[in-house]
Amino acid sequence: MDLSGPEDKKLAALEPEGVRGRYVSVETITELENGNTEWRMATSSTPGGIIPSFVVESSMDSKIAS
Repeated sequence: MDLSGPEDKKLAALEPEGVRGRYVSVETITELENGNTEWRMATSSTPGGIIPSFVVESSMDSKIAS
């Protein structure tokens, strides 16, 4: 879903004041033959702005697990 378009004029007006971060996640859920469920997730994000990447990378795993 592309949220970067000017369709929402109120949101577009706030754009110059904010920092553009990026997040993407792909998830699959598979029911295994033994009745268990397997969940796989691949994720990538960047906060943009002045937040260092190592801060985000060090907290991502714990946020996904919760």
